[in-house]
Amino acid sequence: MSGRRILLLAVLAYLLAWPLPSVVVRFDLGGHNTMVFNGWEATRAALGPLWPKERWLGGGWLGRLIMVASGLTNLLFVAAAGLAWVRPDRVPRGVTWAVGAATALNTYWLMVFAPGGSGDSLRAGYYLWLSSFALLSVALYHLSRPRDSASTSVPAA
Repeated sequence: MSGRRILLLAVLAYLLAWPLPSVVVRFDLGGHNTMVFNGWEATRAALGPLWPKERWLGGGWLGRLIMVASGLTNLLFVAAAGLAWVRPDRVPRGVTWAVGAATALNTYWLMVFAPGGSGDSLRAGYYLWLSSFALLSVALYHLSRPRDSASTSVPAA
């Protein structure tokens, strides 16, 4: 499959993830309250520490830092996918590595909302969103590879 097709799959997965349920959070405040966050709401919650007086999920400063960084990876996704779509032959290898690192960072939510943990659980929107980052990494890798294999091969001795 070509890098351009994988890029299209990544963008479609990313766009589909935004309206889908991503996480169910249960609060025990004298009763059992449940909130379902769609993808866009989960991103807003992850960026919550940036807004004054915003209620957000997470513990100490490190948890908040990782949350915000994960939320900001969405900007990286849009910029990298846009660059790859417009100029597929000009994607710097560093962008490919950055998207790969963002994919790894976004697995943080697997640990936060681990099954059997606090009763919180991830939904299809999260997995689709995470998959879109992995697909974008693969697409960028394919797009950054040299096109002409004959010019990169070493002549036989």
